[in-house]
Amino acid sequence: MGVHISGGTPDATLRKRQQLTEQLENALASRVVIEQAKGIIAAEGAITVDEAFDRLRRHARRHRTSVHEVAGAVVDGHLHMTPAPPGQAPR
Repeated sequence: MGVHISGGTPDATLRKRQQLTEQLENALASRVVIEQAKGIIAAEGAITVDEAFDRLRRHARRHRTSVHEVAGAVVDGHLHMTPAPPGQAPR
């Protein structure tokens, strides 16, 4: 599957390609952070990576932020998403 950028001047086409390249690089970088966070959460909580992603997503929704932001906090060590001890609310 290729990406087709049509029409316009060579300068406009180049700008569109540069913009697309930047968007793809940002998406890939975001995905890498999310994958790292999933691994950290899975290892700390002895859960699957799918369960870890569910925790990321729930936390992001509960705090009205993006999954990428939550994942970044986990990777940076600012947020730990291990289950709360019995009787305490989850973090």
